[in-house]
Amino acid sequence: MKQTIKTTYIEGENIKRLEHIKANTTANNEIRVFLWHHTMTRATLDKCTEELKLNIHTPDLDALADKRYIEKLSIRILLAVLIGKENNIQYHATGRPYLPQSPFEISISHTQHTYALSLSTIRHGLDIEKWSDKPQRVAQMYVNKQDYLSEHALAQKSIWHTTLWSAKEAVYKLYDQAGLSFKNDILVQEWGTDCLQMLSPRLNKECNVRYTCYPHFVLTIAYQP
Repeated sequence: MKQTIKTTYIEGENIKRLEHIKANTTANNEIRVFLWHHTMTRATLDKCTEELKLNIHTPDLDALADKRYIEKLSIRILLAVLIGKENNIQYHATGRPYLPQSPFEISISHTQHTYALSLSTIRHGLDIEKWSDKPQRVAQMYVNKQDYLSEHALAQKSIWHTTLWSAKEAVYKLYDQAGLSFKNDILVQEWGTDCLQMLSPRLNKECNVRYTCYPHFVLTIAYQP
């Protein structure tokens, strides 16, 4: 069954527009992705939680430096608005997030003022990466020669490398296997216009990665075919 991916993108402080979305009715073959771009400070984000009447602060959160605080609180706000503040994010020993009181699988990512949360009843991995030349500069760390055989004619090398890095990150989150090598254990089989077919020789598994290019970042979602 083909997976349906629905993406909602919001900007600024208008998080309330998500309240009408019935995330709890997500279909079995559907992955819901929510992207929130904002440049709010710690104080402004705190005010946002007060206006939404969300009691989602914890001592471990309050102890964080501003950047990590904003990243984590932004995700908590998204989750609370979408499926209820009683759904607290927990983490497996591998670092994979989960919701103890929900049937949903979740995945989380953030990059340069954009915060991403995905919900689905199926296992998946989500990543967002800002456009930069860094993935191209460190290509020897994660690009296998097989990846180049399927090289897609994206406009710039930096776009190709950033998309590939993000896709491998999404696959790593999907499989959640410690020690999996980006370079040798996550390979591209085929590169399409909006989807990559990926292979893990070590795990003997295949998956698909859907990707969408935004002006400031790329979004990738990995899932089993």
